[in-house]
Amino acid sequence: MKKILLFLFGLILTSSVIGQTVAGYSFSQPAGAWSAIAGGTVLGTGTMDDNTYNANNIGFNFTFRGVVYTQFSACANGFIGLGPLVYSSYAAISNASSGAGYTDLICAANNDLQGQLTAELRFQTLGSAPNRTCVIQYLHFGQYGYSGSGAGADWSFQIILYETTNLVDIVYGPFIANANTQTEQVGLRGASNADYKNRTTATNWSATTAGGANSATCTMLNTCFPVSGLTFRFTPPPPCVTPLAQPTTLLLTPGVNNIMASFTASASADQYLVVRSTSAVLGATPVNGTVYIAGAAFGSGIVEYWGANTYFTSIGLIANTRYYYYIFAANNAACVGGPIYLTPSPLIGNILTLAAPANICGTKTVGATGADYVNLSAAMFALSNSLMTCPVTILLNANYSSAGEFWPLVVPNVLGSSVTNTLTIKPNTGVTASISGPVNAGMVLKVLNSNTIIDGSNTIGGTTQNLTIANTSVTTPQVLVVGSTGTTPITNCTIKNTIFINGVNTSSAVIISDGTAPGAAGYFNNITFQNNSIQQAYIGLYCISVAAAGNGSGTLITGNQINSAGANSIRLCPVYVQGVDGATVSNNSLGNMTNTIDAGNISGIWFATSTVNSTISGNTISNISGSAGGPRGIAVSSGVTAA
Repeated sequence: MKKILLFLFGLILTSSVIGQTVAGYSFSQPAGAWSAIAGGTVLGTGTMDDNTYNANNIGFNFTFRGVVYTQFSACANGFIGLGPLVYSSYAAISNASSGAGYTDLICAANNDLQGQLTAELRFQTLGSAPNRTCVIQYLHFGQYGYSGSGAGADWSFQIILYETTNLVDIVYGPFIANANTQTEQVGLRGASNADYKNRTTATNWSATTAGGANSATCTMLNTCFPVSGLTFRFTPPPPCVTPLAQPTTLLLTPGVNNIMASFTASASADQYLVVRSTSAVLGATPVNGTVYIAGAAFGSGIVEYWGANTYFTSIGLIANTRYYYYIFAANNAACVGGPIYLTPSPLIGNILTLAAPANICGTKTVGATGADYVNLSAAMFALSNSLMTCPVTILLNANYSSAGEFWPLVVPNVLGSSVTNTLTIKPNTGVTASISGPVNAGMVLKVLNSNTIIDGSNTIGGTTQNLTIANTSVTTPQVLVVGSTGTTPITNCTIKNTIFINGVNTSSAVIISDGTAPGAAGYFNNITFQNNSIQQAYIGLYCISVAAAGNGSGTLITGNQINSAGANSIRLCPVYVQGVDGATVSNNSLGNMTNTIDAGNISGIWFATSTVNSTISGNTISNISGSAGGPRGIAVSSGVTAA
């Protein structure tokens, strides 16, 4: 094998325009036929290996990811790059390198390829303006080693660029695949390996699916190869247009130092700019093509929010002060050339913040109708502006729905909370409840308040698991975070009788740590995690404290079921504890892990760095296997003598 703006507009401070991505392209598989070209320019012939052919003229302006190109560069390893330069790669989409030569790539069958003796790489521009096509054709290629592993392989394919529509087609021609398996990267790459649109299959090229990672591949084998005429089409998003209407129905709920807001979406917009001011006159309008950053100055106010949500919460406000909100509709998410704003007649509302917190005590209910709060977001907002004068229990009624929640749900630090004045959240009697939402790169529920109890049982003092909390996102999701604020420990919290389900097994489900940066070492004491089920996660329960005497004391992890099998199993470790002084892990059922990915650290229970004065007892750990690395039932790597 061979070698491997910021700018100023009036009084508006804004961010620079955000570049477009290939992730916004759509994929389709139109009916097609192979039609070989014989004219144009021959770039290479014979046993080409890692060769690159740079700065070839497309013949027309071709727009890709919002960038206009007049040239392409081809690599013998089954892909092209737009522009005057491309570098050879066996994994062009996932390659960690960036910059010129690694940007804006189109991969038809990318790995370590080589031309057969009869191979040819040529291109030709066909048709007449404004409907020309540029066809880049690979004939008679295969795996590297035309007389070795590539012997008998004979692959032909084209990459076609379309004038005006800026479509990208990959068309596969006559194929002979041999018995030596190779996996190919197929699809688009944008400015870096974080921006991609790719395909994957292990069995059938005519039934590929979207790749879940930039490293996704399509298997090439004599039982799995593209049929002649198979066409993959990538279509850029359409140009952005001005929304036809502004959002409506702005609802503002005041707190002492915060305001919770929601509004009804515009049917013709996909994003919104929200500006907050203490003035009834804004004195500015948004500029097309500009994305505004939260906190930036805008007219008489500041940018509160930019994005697709129809809800937001303002924090850090002044008590007994009137605030005005201005909301503009925009299109930017599924189109190019945006954002495009509708500037006339924005949605406007105003409200006065409260002068002082209100007392709260006793039982409160949450439900769509007939309850104290319509959802948990409203209940948590009320708590953030309340003084607890006795224990508070928040009950989820049968008509509770998490569909309208403001993610993530945050249990705030509540005035008056104490070991006597506890806060409990649980299903109402006889109710089976679910808190579920797609929260990307975040958690569904974050607990910052000490003396908080999450009890999933719908009976008083019961042990039934009647509450499910799930994050349905597949982008770095978490389900629950119990976290400290700064160096102030979170204490006396109990999480029990609850089912936690994560969206993927590449991130941890339940985290006890710092609250501001989940997963970073935090401060906590007397945290109980009891009789819960955790499903589908990289690490089921991840506990990490700052290594200090007494920090983490009273951590009790007992009687939990972290042993789901199959798709809902834990990938690496059900229970992980680091830096804790005084943890007890007892009577848990852990296992049913079949790990084929990780080369090490596959464990049932792992007491990691600086964990001291802790106990493991009475746990059942079973059915743990690893094909890439040996599993461990219990692992202790404290690094502290006589820990």
